[in-house]
Amino acid sequence: FRQVAEQFERYAAELEQIDYEKFRTEVDTFNMIGQQLDNIQDEKQLNVLLKKYITLIGGALPWQGDFNAFMQQKDTPLAFA
Repeated sequence: FRQVAEQFERYAAELEQIDYEKFRTEVDTFNMIGQQLDNIQDEKQLNVLLKKYITLIGGALPWQGDFNAFMQQKDTPLAFA
């Protein structure tokens, strides 16, 4: 029981360092994304939504410009960061 109690204390100390407001905002954002994904009707809507949310959460697309034009360039790498 002492080991378990010590582990809980360590875990609680880690949790205290989390920025709760930022965490709550991120959870709300991902919940909203999930709800909107449930309502997707076709690939075009999915593509638009995913691009929007990648940008919203600070992600980078692995290509620049128009995707179809990018994919037609045989020597341009598709790089995931």
